[in-house]
Amino acid sequence: TGLTALMLLAVFAATDISQAAEGRKFWQVQNRLRVEYDDNIYQTTDNTVDSVKLIDDIYLGRTMVREQTFLGLKYRPSIVYWFDRPSDDLDLNHELLLDLNQKFTPQLSLTLKDRFLIQEMPELIDNGTPIRADTGYTYNDVVAALNYRFRPATDLDLSGRWDMIRYDEDAQSTVYDNDRLVVGLSLNHYVVPETQVSGDIRLEDVAYDTDNGRDSESYYLGLGVAQTFSPNLLGSLRGGYQFKQFSGSTLEDNDSPYADLALTWVPAAATRVSAGLGYAMDSSYTAAYANQERLQYFATLAHDFTAKIAWYLSGNFTDSAYDAKESVVEGAVDADEDFVLISTRVTYRLDNTNSLDFSYSYTDFSSDIRTEYDRSRVSVGWRVQI
Repeated sequence: TGLTALMLLAVFAATDISQAAEGRKFWQVQNRLRVEYDDNIYQTTDNTVDSVKLIDDIYLGRTMVREQTFLGLKYRPSIVYWFDRPSDDLDLNHELLLDLNQKFTPQLSLTLKDRFLIQEMPELIDNGTPIRADTGYTYNDVVAALNYRFRPATDLDLSGRWDMIRYDEDAQSTVYDNDRLVVGLSLNHYVVPETQVSGDIRLEDVAYDTDNGRDSESYYLGLGVAQTFSPNLLGSLRGGYQFKQFSGSTLEDNDSPYADLALTWVPAAATRVSAGLGYAMDSSYTAAYANQERLQYFATLAHDFTAKIAWYLSGNFTDSAYDAKESVVEGAVDADEDFVLISTRVTYRLDNTNSLDFSYSYTDFSSDIRTEYDRSRVSVGWRVQI
């Protein structure tokens, strides 16, 4: 959990103090200070409020590498000062990440990843969909996988994931607090060195603190293939069928195919492109419905103009469809939501320690059932890496 990662971070710090006199570098430290203009800080349709803000993002990272163990810890606090926000002019956010890889034998290994967040002013984006509430939240996501390679080209994964979200205010907490638990088993086999095929089965349980019929259980049966077409082109396709049961007595069980496609292309040493799409049923991010059908497209581009100048561009489009038959309130109708996020960033490396960056992002959210908004943010920043 996040508490475990924080304790390990403290242990690392205490251990390294006694060795610092030797002049050895144990920690990776970064600081990114930027000024940003936000034209819609409350994500509203009308009467928008804009503000300039000063953001200081701190990064503290530490890795430990042993013969059979890799352990990485990252702590990213963020301090945000708003010049023109009427309610509160200061936010303090935290992100803590744990990454563990333990090799027990040549055939058996364990990976564990934990992401812990405390956010005061949220714009949480999950699977390309905004989860919005007018309050801060605590979020924790733990993923663990036990891998056993019983043949050189064949291995078996037993995996589990638990994520939870808790909002600070009672009005949001009673409606949106939830836990998601996923367990799965995957069999992977390399037919040839360039082609891996897989089959998997998963069980997912979603439970809200206040259940009004939105709790659900899902069963997934799927197949996948990952292909190396050339040293510069990689692709993967995964799909299957999902069977979903709801706790609400008025809701019928549902089933649907799901699919994910991803491609990565490196046309030149300085250019990297990735793109993909996905379709699946998912939990609803509005309390009136127990389910959504989500279609998502994404693309990213990274290009190094020179050794010092780099450009990044990314886009995400998500369409979420809600069926009135899967509503848990009276009078609901079929509804649709579209979410678009486009962002770009240019970085200029001054030297091995300092760099400058310019970034811009545009968000457009249209909905039949929630507050619509569009939002632009532009920033100039200075990054120092020690």
